[in-house]
Order: sequence, then C-alpha cells, then structure tokens
Amino acid sequence: MNHRDLKKQKFQTCLLFTCNVYHIIPPASDSQDDVAHEIFVNTQLSHPCIVRMMGASRTATELLIANEYINGSNLDGILHKQLKQIDEEAKQAIGFQVCLAVEYMHSKNIIHQDIKPGNIIVEEKGMRAFLTDWGMANIHDVISLKIGSQTIVPPAGPLGGTIFYRAPECELHYCAATRESDVWSVGATFVELFTGSRPWNVKQPREVKALLSSRTEPHALAMLSPTWKDIISQCLRYEPEQQPTAGTLAKVFRSGLDLNCLGW
Repeated sequence: MNHRDLKKQKFQTCLLFTCNVYHIIPPASDSQDDVAHEIFVNTQLSHPCIVRMMGASRTATELLIANEYINGSNLDGILHKQLKQIDEEAKQAIGFQVCLAVEYMHSKNIIHQDIKPGNIIVEEKGMRAFLTDWGMANIHDVISLKIGSQTIVPPAGPLGGTIFYRAPECELHYCAATRESDVWSVGATFVELFTGSRPWNVKQPREVKALLSSRTEPHALAMLSPTWKDIISQCLRYEPEQQPTAGTLAKVFRSGLDLNCLGW
C-alpha cells in the first residue's frame, strides 16, 4: 500500500494494521528528524500487551503511522457506552496486562505520558487488552492528528497527557513526565476500570487543577472495593517516590489470576 492509499482517512482498516494521519508541527527538518528517530525506535519494540507500530511513511508536512490492527473497543467506550460487559475477573486481567505493558515500556526508557481508558483496547472476544498510542509518546509536541479535512491537536498539556489522568507534579509544576507520572495515570485509569466512574467528579480542567493543588484524592477512589483500594491508592500518592513500580503492580494483579483466560 502506497502513501496515497494510506492518506485517504484516519483509520484505513486492513488485514494487519490501521493507519493514523498526522500533521507535523512545524513542518521543519529538525521536527521531522525527531519524528523519524522516534518511529524507528518504536518499530523495533514488541510486547503482547501493546499495539505494535508496524511502520510509517511521511511527506514534508504529514506523517502516516501504521499500527497493528486489534479487533475490539477502547476501554472508555466499554465502561461508559456499554460496548462490552466485563466482570471482575476481566477487570483484573485487563489491569494485569496494562501493568505488563507499562513495565515493558519503562524497561525500554519509554514514558507513555497519556495512559487512560481511551488508550487501552480490549479484544471483542476474550479478555486480551492492549495499550496503544504509546509510540508517539515523546513527540506529541510536534504532531497533530488529521481527520479528513480537519487537523486536531491532541488534548494534552505542555508535557503530554490528559488532565483528568495527569500526575500532579506534571500539571502543577510542569515537571517532565516520568515513570512515576505514568504510574499515577495507571492508578487513575484503574479507579475508573473498577468503579465505572471518572476519577474526578468534575468536568472542567481548572477544577481538576484546583483539586490537585489541595492534594485531594480522586473522588472515585472512595468507591473502590477493599480488594483493590490499597494498591490503587498507592499509585495516587502525591509523593512520587512512594508510588509502586509497574512491575510491583503487575505482581499484585497477577495474584490469583488464571492466565488461561488470556490464552497464554
């Protein structure tokens, strides 16, 4: 498939991959070099719990990314649009796989910067889950997504991420994203996974910022069952050095889980 074919729409579903079209901002040589390096690095990575980047093509102003195709729905749609019913075992399995994906990324010195339910895909059949949108983590400042004739800058802050899942040190103090800020985002995502409610019971970004400034716990944390509240609340500590690692989280979520449900 050539560049012109790939360019037709945001998602060109094929047998093996989907395609996203991005604008490069600005269309300068140094930005393109950054993009090219990032793409090269990430096409070399592979893990059963991430959506693999298959390849890329570019022009002077546009970048096309071909990702592995997963037949499923994102977790946000599953939780809030009831695209699929998931029981407690499935939720634990999804959490386990997300932890494995993040642990793998961190072992490769890649910080996702935007972990949230919308970036987790769950297979249509079964409990397999995949973390996506990770290959562009370090170049969000030089790209925007193109959908048809519209160009959309992703809803991220100056250091990446979506505010409802972004770590307080990144939102309040503009600290660079780290493994710990990813873990905060994992915790906020897991609160939503296990309660079905958004982490914060507010709608405006400025309200989230005010809550973070006062070191308030995400509201939905109080709705968690005792089984998961302790470990997930550790992810949402305001002192990053007191948070667990993704590897530690994976061990907790692995406990008592029948891996046969994942086909492993």
